[in-house]
Amino acid sequence: MTVGKKIGFGLGVMLAMVLLMGAVFFWSNKEVQNAATRNQELRAVNGLMTARIVDHFKWMDGLSSGLFLQGKPFTGKLDHTDCNLGKWMATYKPHSDEIAAPFAALSEPHRKLHESAASILAEYKAGKPERARAIFMQETTPAVASVQDHLARMKEILKKDEEAAHAELGRAQNRSMRITVTLTLLLIALGTIGGFVFMRNITRPVRGLMAMVQKVAMGDLAGADKAAGALEGTAAYEKAERGDEIVRLQAAVKGMVASLQEKASVVESIAGGDLTVSVKAVSDVDALGQSLSRMMEKLRLVAADVKTAADNVSSGSQQLSSGAEQLSQGATEQAASAEEASSSVEQMNATIQQNADNAVQTEKIALKSSIDALE
Repeated sequence: MTVGKKIGFGLGVMLAMVLLMGAVFFWSNKEVQNAATRNQELRAVNGLMTARIVDHFKWMDGLSSGLFLQGKPFTGKLDHTDCNLGKWMATYKPHSDEIAAPFAALSEPHRKLHESAASILAEYKAGKPERARAIFMQETTPAVASVQDHLARMKEILKKDEEAAHAELGRAQNRSMRITVTLTLLLIALGTIGGFVFMRNITRPVRGLMAMVQKVAMGDLAGADKAAGALEGTAAYEKAERGDEIVRLQAAVKGMVASLQEKASVVESIAGGDLTVSVKAVSDVDALGQSLSRMMEKLRLVAADVKTAADNVSSGSQQLSSGAEQLSQGATEQAASAEEASSSVEQMNATIQQNADNAVQTEKIALKSSIDALE
């Protein structure tokens, strides 16, 4: 692999890690959102249930106080499918088998309740108020009590399910936070270790190459040969033809050092008066000097490429850390938003529950008024 391919591979691995981290963050945040949605849905159903209880308290009061005591026309719905509870029952889908039982049992007494009201009004218009009161006591009162019992049972189940959903929401938020922190730390650790190993694989051969070239520049060919010999036997050097630019340059410098030693030997022979050395060998020395100059220029360019690669890796690591922090912050804000929504719904539920308590008191007063009227 060339240096460019190594850099591309390293950035690709970091990008894959960021994408994986983002997918895990998305999944954990989705779990928090689902838990929050379920909790809010159960609270909303419980609130609607309370409202329907209040509706039937008012409906009952329209007969007991309005019709019998004050003589006011009854304005409540006589069709059990047309009242608010009947409309809600037509669209509600029980979320569990436990709540499905009281919901199914609610249908019959609710129907009888509205039918009894029709009978009461018919008797009352026929001038038979006593018969109307008797129907109210014998049919309407037991029917409305049965309806309220089934609704109360459903509210108990909903309350229990709300508590379970709220607990699951808390667990989902904690789980999301743990995943966020763990993956952030893991990503930072892997990025740091991977960056260190990657840079070491680039800078280590460059330092060895610089040592060889410095020896050559100082005229220490023996030292340069020793430094080059340290590279021999390594897998990278033995497969220099398949290595990156730095490894191939190391092999070329090693060959250059060997050639310099050979030419130096020729020069020494000439200086010693050995004129049997060929003219070609002398010309080779000059050619070698030119080759060395080109080699130094190539080394300078490679060093510049390595510096650019190091800057890219450093920049990639900083971007990776920044991305991880942003994802972590997003998960924290999501958990806080879910908790705030849950708190708002709890306040709404408390208000609705207070209204239900007031409605219970109204029913007691209405029933007592009915009994007093009959007496």
